[in-house]
Amino acid sequence: MSKLFIWDFDGVISDSLIECVTVAKVAEALLESPNTVITLSNLHRICSPQYIIPLYDQLKPLRPFIVKGQDYLWQHFNFEKFEDIPQSFADYRERFKSIWSEDTDKVYEEAFYRARKLLANLMKEEYFALFRPYNGSIYAFRTSLKRHNNYVCTARDQKAVMLLFSENNIIFPREKILSKDYNGLEPNDGWSKAKQIRHILSMEGGNEQSFTIVEDQVKAPMDLKDECPNLSVVYAAYGYGLDEDWDNSGLKKIKKVIDPSKLIYAMM
Repeated sequence: MSKLFIWDFDGVISDSLIECVTVAKVAEALLESPNTVITLSNLHRICSPQYIIPLYDQLKPLRPFIVKGQDYLWQHFNFEKFEDIPQSFADYRERFKSIWSEDTDKVYEEAFYRARKLLANLMKEEYFALFRPYNGSIYAFRTSLKRHNNYVCTARDQKAVMLLFSENNIIFPREKILSKDYNGLEPNDGWSKAKQIRHILSMEGGNEQSFTIVEDQVKAPMDLKDECPNLSVVYAAYGYGLDEDWDNSGLKKIKKVIDPSKLIYAMM
């Protein structure tokens, strides 16, 4: 019997931390020198391992708390707030609220996604080599395509999702990818992941239906649990989530997968 699965991307299908850290480093350069024309030579210098590896090591423990791309810049520029690693998402958000401002968030958002486009357009194959798909997840996703009704819902931009699928010989319709920049074929005008999932449900039969979110972070399932009585979750614990947040989520139907090679069994 066909089931409805809604898949996250980063931390579930692809390990993209090295890509996100590289984007953050380029965004930092854009913010420091906004009038500088970035060339391929500039990018190779900015993205040198001597700069990327220390930043990766610094930000990796904070990856579970990322919600939006610009959050990498908030963490990077305010690392003293997070050097003592938060033990829960609630703890992190309290610290984050003390430094956050709407105007700065918009500046960081523009810089982060501009940097990502520069990398994709100028570095091409070098850029896409930064994506590290989980082989077990790719196998599970490909298998689910044969059996079930699947969507992808992600804070990632749609082009990157489609390119990774193409590299792995996965044919998946663009209209079923809801991303940072597009809700299927239409531009995304700022919908949250929860709102995107509500939209998927409205097209597929409403909030009362049974469906499964495959996710490493707890926020979207938490946002939906009170209005979706038949929601179940596959928690990709190999990704960037925190067990404590999932344990305290109040979600009743959770399958925890700690190894992507075992994800296939959650698709049954």
